[in-house]
Formats: sequence, structure tokens, C-alpha cells
Amino acid sequence: MNPVFSAYLDIIRLLSALFVLLTHTNERWLIAEKLPFWDGHAAVIVFFVLSGFVIAFVTSTKEKTLEAYAASRVARLYSLSLIAIVLTPILDEVGRSLWPMIYEQSPHDHVLVRMLTSGLFAGEAWWQSMMTFSDQPFWSLNYEAWYYAAFGIILFAPARIRAALLILGALALGPKVLLLAPCWAVGVWLYRTPVFNRLSAGMAAGMFLLALAAIVLYRDWHLEQAFATGLRPIAGAYLFERLSWASFFGADWLLAALVALNFGAARRLSSFMPAVGKGITKALRYLGNLTFPLYIFHYPLLLLWGAVLRGDPMKPWFYCATLALTLASCVLLGAVGEKLRPVIQRATFALVVYVKRRRAVSLAQRAVRVG
Repeated sequence: MNPVFSAYLDIIRLLSALFVLLTHTNERWLIAEKLPFWDGHAAVIVFFVLSGFVIAFVTSTKEKTLEAYAASRVARLYSLSLIAIVLTPILDEVGRSLWPMIYEQSPHDHVLVRMLTSGLFAGEAWWQSMMTFSDQPFWSLNYEAWYYAAFGIILFAPARIRAALLILGALALGPKVLLLAPCWAVGVWLYRTPVFNRLSAGMAAGMFLLALAAIVLYRDWHLEQAFATGLRPIAGAYLFERLSWASFFGADWLLAALVALNFGAARRLSSFMPAVGKGITKALRYLGNLTFPLYIFHYPLLLLWGAVLRGDPMKPWFYCATLALTLASCVLLGAVGEKLRPVIQRATFALVVYVKRRRAVSLAQRAVRVG
């Protein structure tokens, strides 16, 4: 991947994670004045496009076998998800004992069911929307994990059972996961399409700026809410409420398309630009790698540190101290996840190899019996 474009994606990853974090700091128990931050849901859609693009890239360059793909994806998800699933209910109980009021929207019932459902990434299957305790951002992993799985089936499953597996998966997951799938799939299309390669430098720059301007207008015109408002009377209150995070799907498709146009133009434009210094690239890569721990851990930690400090939302120190402690804690937990990641990766790789060998032996024995 072009180093300039890779650096741009790292910047976008970091900004998207910060958008989600800052959205969740925009609460009156933490700061009295409402902050002019973007809705974090839009940042998640940016993550989906990025994810589809990156997965298409790694499967065409590094993860070319089922073993490599499964090991890398499972390790990526579980190295931090397992920590979040185990740690969040503990943090919530500590914080709730100190300041119950800020946990009013955070469920703490059915602990084992929530942990198991989160571990299977089944929290958004069909009409349920089961939160991982206070970890509200975890919802998107219940979508992304299954996009990984579907893409793996498309790439590595035998052709004779590929369609059946995809249909069974769709029936098991339900409509919500399918409704946001185009936002992830457009990232795959973006990586594979040659259409942007025909752009001149001027055309690429123009498209980059136009797409960026359209994204700003998307925010300023509140298209997410406009779509949801229009959908509600059509779908009916019961169905609309059960769509949950997918209730903006039409606006999400539009945003994903605009993001893809911006990325495509940036990718082409980067080919005309001088190389980025190694020091800058390394720093951006490090910051980009912090986005997942920042995303998955920040909300439970924000609540915890807010409950510990329990300051006055009229005083800036309370907001700044809570945010600083949250960021530092996310970095520390991310480091723990990085230690866990290669362990999970090796174990998953070995398990997939074992299963494939057992299946090969079983098929060989069946062929001998038939013969």
C-alpha cells in the first residue's frame, strides 16, 4: 500500500476513534455545556469502510490461506474483546457503587448471558440489541465480526457449500447485520476497483475535496436523523425500535459511498505525492493502532473515572482529568491486548490446521469405504 495513503488512513482511523470518544464525553454529568462534536455513529460507518478496505488488502497480500486469515481475524477481535467482556462488568460495579446516577442507562442484569452473547458477537442478531454492560461501542463488533466471517466464507469455503453457508449465516443473524453490510462491502470494492486509477492529479484533488465537503454537509444537514425520522412511520414504531443501530441504514449507505469516494481520490492523489518520512509513518502507525483499544474500552473507563473523581461538571478540570485518565487507561489495556494477541493467533492457527487435517483424513477414509 502506498505509504502516503496508509498514513492518511491511520489519521482517519485515529480521528474516527476520537470522534466516538468525544461524543460520549458530551454528557451533562461530565461537562455542563453541550459540545459541538459529531455524532459518533457516523464515525463507526467510516470504520466499516476502512475495515472492508483493509481486509481486502491483507487477504490479497498476506492472509492468503484460511489458517492465516482465521488466526489473524480471531486474534484481532478477541485479544481486546475478551478483556472488555470480563473487565467491563467489574468496572461497572465499582463505578456504580460510587456514583449510581451516571449508570442509569447501563444494564447490569443477566451477567453470564451478556458475557456469552458478547463473546459470540451475537448481541445484534435479529431484533435483540444486548449491550455489553456499559460498553455501548461494542455493538459494532457484533456486525464486523460477521462481515469477517462472511468474507472468509466467500474466499475460502468450497464452492459447493459457499452459498448455503452464507444463507444460513444471514438467517441466523437477521436483517440488521445485513442492512449495514454494504457499508463494509464498499471498502472491499474500493480496494479492488481500478476506476480511480484513471484520474489525473487535478481530478483526484477535486474529487477528494468534493467528497469531503459532501461529508461535512451530511453532518450539517443531520441526514442520519432525517432518514430515521422518515423511516419510523413507514416501518412502524415496533419494527423501528428493534432496528436499533441499523435504523439509519439509508443515510449510512450514503455516508459510506462518500467516504469511499474520498478514500479512492486520496489513494490516487497519494501516487502523485512525495514519500512520507519514516519517523512520521511510524508515529502515525502507532497512533492508528491505538484506535481499537481506544474505541472498545473508552466508555466503561470514562464512566469509572468520572465516578471516582465525581467532580463538578461546571469545572473544566473534571472533564480534562476524566478524559486524560480514560485515554491513559485505554493505552495500558491496549498494551495488554497486544501481549495476548499472538497467543490467540497461534492457538487459532493450530486449531484450524488440526480441523482441516481431521477433515482430510475423514474424507480419505470415506473414499476408501466407497471404493
